Amino acid sequence: MWRNIRVTGAGWNGYLELARHATSVEQPVVLEGPPWWTPWHAAMLFAGVLGLALLTQLVYFRVQQWKAFAITQERERLAHEIHDTMAQSFAGVGYQIQGIRRSVMRGGHQDSRHISDQLSVAYQLVRKCHEEAGRTIAMFSASSPPIQQNLLGALAKTAL
Repeated sequence: MWRNIRVTGAGWNGYLELARHATSVEQPVVLEGPPWWTPWHAAMLFAGVLGLALLTQLVYFRVQQWKAFAITQERERLAHEIHDTMAQSFAGVGYQIQGIRRSVMRGGHQDSRHISDQLSVAYQLVRKCHEEAGRTIAMFSASSPPIQQNLLGALAKTAL
């Protein structure tokens, strides 16, 4: 005897009672599926998932397009800035050489020392322009710009 449970032998009436319940177990009644799970609802669920996937793809492509546009805009801005800097440097060199030419053409009695000094200034301008172009190209071609590695050194070079 277990706690609150007692097992006793079954009689003929118990067997008949058990047989009456066993027919429902041997031949179960199958209930219909949920009323919302129809082929139409399954198709709508598939369409919703497909629509969500397409919307996600569209958003992803728009973000990629926005990134590419931002990169292109930044490249164009940098190209204009580099162009302006180089044009200004070359204009300075041109004015320096033009000034030397005018002073020589006037037929002044300038000594060769003075002309040599003016040509030296023009050469220094060309050299600085060339160095600036080289630094700019190196900065853009490097995967990790040296400015990030040594900011104080880059600022000191720029200040000179």
